[in-house]
Amino acid sequence: MPIIKKQIAIVTYQLISIIILVMVLMGACLANSMNNNNKGVSINQSLDLLPAQEADLAKRANSGDSDAAFKLYKFYDLVQLDREKGIYWLTKAAEEGHVGAQYNLGYLYIYDERYKDLEKAKYWLKKAAPSSGMACSVLANAYSKGYFGMKDFAAARSYFILGAGEGNRMCWQKLAEYLHAGIGGKKDDSKAYYWISLEARCVDPRSIGGKETWQLREEIAQNLPLAELEKQWRRVDKYIQLVRSKKVAVYSSAFLEGEVKKETSDEGVKLADEREKEHRNALQRNKKVTKE
Repeated sequence: MPIIKKQIAIVTYQLISIIILVMVLMGACLANSMNNNNKGVSINQSLDLLPAQEADLAKRANSGDSDAAFKLYKFYDLVQLDREKGIYWLTKAAEEGHVGAQYNLGYLYIYDERYKDLEKAKYWLKKAAPSSGMACSVLANAYSKGYFGMKDFAAARSYFILGAGEGNRMCWQKLAEYLHAGIGGKKDDSKAYYWISLEARCVDPRSIGGKETWQLREEIAQNLPLAELEKQWRRVDKYIQLVRSKKVAVYSSAFLEGEVKKETSDEGVKLADEREKEHRNALQRNKKVTKE
């Protein structure tokens, strides 16, 4: 009898668990539906066009207005879900010099299997690169992986350099790795330290990326004399001041400002500053002791 009671209890528990699970899933589905109705649709609505607006944009685009062509691309690609028409207007915008269109078109020709064309990808990404750090990052990655033929680390390094100068944080990190390891050119730990330091000042040290950045930074710092470190600190401080005063834009935004809650990004800034102080104090102590 006790065994039967135990089995009944187990079955009852399992049924209750299943009911709870179903209720949770139903709640999640309802929440997702509400979020889609409140957010997803509003995004599409912001790109939607009335027939008169569509006609006006088409007229302007055909007269050389790259912004109008780019708006039509987003309308057809994201609202109408008509990829063919979207690409037509995207190409039109790119041909008229729209940097965002050139980047998007180059990216599409690399990563969309339906339209893959690596020569076109290279052409449009190179067009965008002088004004787009993202284009530089994608180009550098493509060269490093041999998408355009043999792997070309020298070309990859040159585009990481260009993108880093345009404030692209992915390029900062990769360029530091290339410079430190001597990939695609001479080893240069002074420059490597500068670029990895910029990234360290823009990322939460607790994050996975932040931990990787700091590990590389500490490693590079051991190869430099104190005088060189202090020189790079002055350069870094000057640049970070411009970033925090919004006089220089970086991508992605430092500490994901505007993408996460303000308290989260503010805490990231505080922790990064604390880690920076500890880093410099430790190096000043250790390097002075070593010199003595």
